[in-house]
Amino acid sequence: MNPDPDALIEYLTKDSQRPVPPALVVLTDALQERFGQALVAVLFYGSCMRTGEVRDAVIDLHVIIDRYSAYDSPLLAVLNRVIAPNVFYLRTHSQGMEVRAKYNVFALDHLRRLTGPRRLAVFSWARLAQRAVVVYTRDPASLGQVQAIRAQAVRTFARAARPLCPPPSQGALFWQEALQLTFASELRAESAGRAAQLVSQDADYFEAVAAQLPDTQAQSRQTTARLAWALRAVVGKIGSVLRLLKGWYTFDGGLDYLVWKLERHSGKRIEVPARVRARPALHIWAFAWRLYRDGVFR
Repeated sequence: MNPDPDALIEYLTKDSQRPVPPALVVLTDALQERFGQALVAVLFYGSCMRTGEVRDAVIDLHVIIDRYSAYDSPLLAVLNRVIAPNVFYLRTHSQGMEVRAKYNVFALDHLRRLTGPRRLAVFSWARLAQRAVVVYTRDPASLGQVQAIRAQAVRTFARAARPLCPPPSQGALFWQEALQLTFASELRAESAGRAAQLVSQDADYFEAVAAQLPDTQAQSRQTTARLAWALRAVVGKIGSVLRLLKGWYTFDGGLDYLVWKLERHSGKRIEVPARVRARPALHIWAFAWRLYRDGVFR
């Protein structure tokens, strides 16, 4: 018997109702000032969400709006639709402390398509399937739509990973191997044990979500699944490079942030050549290849 799909939405809704650090209030205020009534929801996710520590860190947020025309730039709207998501950097102050955030922007209807079962690009559904806390929502109806999209992301993720992973009944092990598949499908600096660490930090979440999935493995589809993941790796790595290039336009200080994050995850010191800073679109390719060759990311 298949699990009740509404039960997954109910769990995600309940789980997302957690206290958030007071510093996130000022971030939400800044986002409301930027997007106005088009702001549908703000979700808090990532390492700061898991630890609760926001001092001297970069907070990760998903920002969901109802239309890309909410941007004051038509170019930003086009970029967000063609190479989703747009990523921005936000700095403000709360109680005498500098608060920094990196936020992804999605339009609600577009995000619904990006997390659908036939999407090869893993970026959206791999992240929306993980634990997130609701910081802001425009109204209950909007929140219901967001949670339904998150549930769809979970099911898309599980459906793609199931043929190559242990059955969902194994909970943590299933998600650990599933996350590792997505890490291999993007340009990431995660260590070999990063997937296990993420799952262990949110073990209750991953166990509860796995309990809402069909407990099947579809062994007969393994060859097809491997080919699909090979294609996802091509699409995902190209998308990573395109988002990186786009980040020089949307993300103030994006190169320094990227270097900081790569150094943090890889443990390697990175020096950025002057020519890369001066002309990134021309020289980023050789720089990225050097980092890849040196094992900074895979």
